[in-house]
Amino acid sequence: MSALGAPCPEACAVAARDSSPPGDRFFVAVMADESLAARIETFRAWARETLGCRSGQRTPPHVTLVPPFALPPGSLDGLVSVLTVAALAAVPFVARVEGFNSFGERTLFARVVPGPDWDSLRDVVYGVASSQGTALAARFPHPRVPFHPHLTIANRDIPPGSARAALSELRARGFSAEMPVDHIALLQFEGGAWREVIRCALGGA
Repeated sequence: MSALGAPCPEACAVAARDSSPPGDRFFVAVMADESLAARIETFRAWARETLGCRSGQRTPPHVTLVPPFALPPGSLDGLVSVLTVAALAAVPFVARVEGFNSFGERTLFARVVPGPDWDSLRDVVYGVASSQGTALAARFPHPRVPFHPHLTIANRDIPPGSARAALSELRARGFSAEMPVDHIALLQFEGGAWREVIRCALGGA
């Protein structure tokens, strides 16, 4: 346990072609819906104005299922296939977001309540990757257990010694929301920012 907060830790529409150089970076996530994302952005704006935090704030609010990994050129079709199959096998649900927490001094986040629905969704993605292609599965970072779903407010550039007071202020404000979990998304790093390139509906919805 860290000194602060938590332990450190056509169902699919393709929006871009696989034309990137070797070492393309991706990650798999569930994106916050428009209403929730807008609320998270108000806390991000507070972190920018109060703490000067900007790291990661160009990426839309999301819960990461598979952290960033690199793939060689020509891999996008295989990755899309894995996510399409995984999405069809998964069941939509509604998650809860309750309050704030931190990963030590490094990350402030809105706390997404963990549970078997989140564990099952992540397990499906990793399981399909393993069953469809050993090479692809080997590229996925090993999943951390237990899974701590979260929506990042500030990350990596929090001024030293500021996280505890910032977390206290966030907790004093309070926060509670629902988060529909009805898709998995693939994001790709390009032009200095992460952008969503595919979104696959859970259960084929």
